[in-house]
Amino acid sequence: MIAAQNKRMEKSMQLLLDDVITGTEYKQIKEECTNNIAKCEIELKNLEQQSEEKIDIQGLAALAVQNLKN
Repeated sequence: MIAAQNKRMEKSMQLLLDDVITGTEYKQIKEECTNNIAKCEIELKNLEQQSEEKIDIQGLAALAVQNLKN
């Protein structure tokens, strides 16, 4: 999704340079793409945190089993 948004911004820049779209239209597209990229980055960060939490849970489970054995 991030790569697609970057590609969309590149295409819109080319359209602006070719006088197919206006500066205002380009700014709107760029703002939309930037917002979408920010949302994707937040989602990616959340997924990374969830992944780390799962690893921590496994470590805690192993520690609990070890404590029960002692």
